[in-house]
Amino acid sequence: MRDNGAIFKGIKLGVLTGLLGLLLSATPLGADLEEEFALRWLFQSRGARPAPAQVMVIAIDRESSERLGFANDPGKWPRSIHAKLIKKLQNAGVKVIAFDLLFDKSREAEYDIELAHAMRAADNVVLVAYLKRKIIPGEAAIDELVMPVPEIAAAAAAVAPFPLPKVPARVNAYWSFVDSGGDDRPVFPVIAFQIYAAPVYAEFLDLLQRVSPAEAAKLPAFTITDRGIGNGEVLRLATSLRELFANDPRIAKQMLRLLQDSGIDAPARRTLTALIHLYDDGDMRYLNYYGPARSIETLPYAEALTLLGSSDSAANFNGKAVFVGFAESTQPEQKDNYYTVFSEASGLDLSGVEIAATAFANLSEDLSLRRPGAPTLLAVVFAFGLIVCVICLSFPIALAVISVFGFTGIYFAIAVHQFATAGIWLPLFVPLCLQAPAALAAAGFFRYRHADRERLNIRRAFGYYLPKNVVDQLAQKLGTTAATAAPQLVYGTCLATDVERFTAVAEDMDPAQLSVLMNEYYQTVFRPIHQLGGIVSDVEGDAVLAIWTASQPDHALKRRACVAALDIAAAVGQFNRHSERAALCTRIGLDAGSMSLGSIGGGEHYEYRAVGDIVNTAHRIQGLNKELRTCVLASQAAVEGVDGFLLRGLGSFLLAGKSRTSEIFELLCRSEEASRDQRWLCDAFAEALKSYRARQWLAARTGFAEILRAFPEDGPTRFYLKLIKRYGSDPPVDAWNEGLVRIAGK
Repeated sequence: MRDNGAIFKGIKLGVLTGLLGLLLSATPLGADLEEEFALRWLFQSRGARPAPAQVMVIAIDRESSERLGFANDPGKWPRSIHAKLIKKLQNAGVKVIAFDLLFDKSREAEYDIELAHAMRAADNVVLVAYLKRKIIPGEAAIDELVMPVPEIAAAAAAVAPFPLPKVPARVNAYWSFVDSGGDDRPVFPVIAFQIYAAPVYAEFLDLLQRVSPAEAAKLPAFTITDRGIGNGEVLRLATSLRELFANDPRIAKQMLRLLQDSGIDAPARRTLTALIHLYDDGDMRYLNYYGPARSIETLPYAEALTLLGSSDSAANFNGKAVFVGFAESTQPEQKDNYYTVFSEASGLDLSGVEIAATAFANLSEDLSLRRPGAPTLLAVVFAFGLIVCVICLSFPIALAVISVFGFTGIYFAIAVHQFATAGIWLPLFVPLCLQAPAALAAAGFFRYRHADRERLNIRRAFGYYLPKNVVDQLAQKLGTTAATAAPQLVYGTCLATDVERFTAVAEDMDPAQLSVLMNEYYQTVFRPIHQLGGIVSDVEGDAVLAIWTASQPDHALKRRACVAALDIAAAVGQFNRHSERAALCTRIGLDAGSMSLGSIGGGEHYEYRAVGDIVNTAHRIQGLNKELRTCVLASQAAVEGVDGFLLRGLGSFLLAGKSRTSEIFELLCRSEEASRDQRWLCDAFAEALKSYRARQWLAARTGFAEILRAFPEDGPTRFYLKLIKRYGSDPPVDAWNEGLVRIAGK
């Protein structure tokens, strides 16, 4: 984890991100985005769920029209068939019958009378009315309620509208009460639930009288019959209850509290709870869909008549709420259809009667979708923004991204669980699509700004010691640590070079000529270092020390150092071939590990240097080239984890002045440049070295001799043959340590 300062910055950024989420969530745009996207994600993640068994749809469809011999148009069916259906449903013990059909025009008088008689006898039939909106130019819109014909409307237990948007917009919600020409009316499924819940009205009134006798006394007089509330009285009761609960929201809470402590049985308690919530949860209700079309138990009209004529009809219909309306099972036949979250790719939507039945089922289960109240909603959004920002600035960027994805995944799973089990709709779009990306982007920006500030500090602090281009490179490499003159512990790769027999070359040249030669030589050596992101840390005489640094081990840095070593060797070789002056054969050594970068000196003179064992070891490895007559050598640490090069293992060496051994490799070339002979050399040398380490002198001598015949000038082979010859007459007396070679000189 990062330090407390990073966490504090995360908290500050989290507060800003939380406020951003609050701002959007409190606007209509935020609510629209949640409804448009988040609601779909939640339904898709949850999938379909079982609808309550007490709700049924009887579908007027093409199949029934053909079986009954009627036109495939509900408006043209004789109303006597509906009277027949009502009588059969009444006999089967149905609790409420809801017709999503508009009987707004008189038809055959005898059939209208027959339908009215059947409805009056059942005393539990709800009819739908059409809410028609007239737009008067220059004036406000006027809503007009188109009612069924008077004799049919008068026979119904209630008539109520159920306006739904008939536009490409998705149907997500409905109003439980609507303005119908100046009066607020409960909508079609709400009034159906009122009638369905009539058996518990005695308990409902008892709870209300215990909480507020004065308010209970204001209710209009009504009678409770065997089938429900008296004909026509349910509308007045629903309107009065809505006004009563709206005037004093405490009534609902107190009634629920009394209900929990009462001895009322569980089914009645569930219905009473749903009835209280109907008036307590506001007018806008989001539909908790059960799935695609026909998710609610649906029977074709003709099949329902057949089942109702059987002896066990009560088993299929008793105690249920039945909705009757137009509902096709295929898209081409659909007429009264609406686009929902479960509309299928084939174009099959939910019909109006299915949506009404869904609304009723939600009420009966008390499981309409509920968004958290404003305080809870804003608290969730704010807390989410705060947490993701603290995560972003408390961990390294890769771990932060993984952690944010993990946290958002957990939050999404919780949201889906709450949605599926309790109908609670937690915010998703703002947290997942705004706050989480904003937190990651802001964290990235702040990290970049922090690194840029540190690079500026490095330039200022080290500008006293190094040229500007070197300081700039150092700042880029060390942007994650504070740039001061104090030593800084970093991980890096050191490359040390030295010119073979430089003393002799210098003695034979004029100082001015030597200066020109060395300037050209340094330019040749520096170019690959700079091109591959290295820093020339030190130049002393003919020796150069270059470093590649990072805050932690980095294989990419080691690879660049290896490429630079090969490029330097090639560049110096070309330099020597084209130079008219003395050849400057260059030996190169590589080592990797921790080092300290800091100011060395005192008084008025300071130098910025790399200090550490790897600096000394790189020089020692460079010097080993002289013993082995090689060009580029590297320690195991310098090449470990680096691919793309042909390496020859040369064995274990105890370098001068060292107490720890070093496994040394010769860096021959890039893998793609390796010849067959070079690959054979590496394999054959490895076998011979293996024999040498096992003190199998004859096998080792034979192996190295074979190599020497193919490569007469191979330095490492000659080196080991000399050792074998010496050990033949003077066997090693010290601990063998698998052929460890001790180097005495630097």
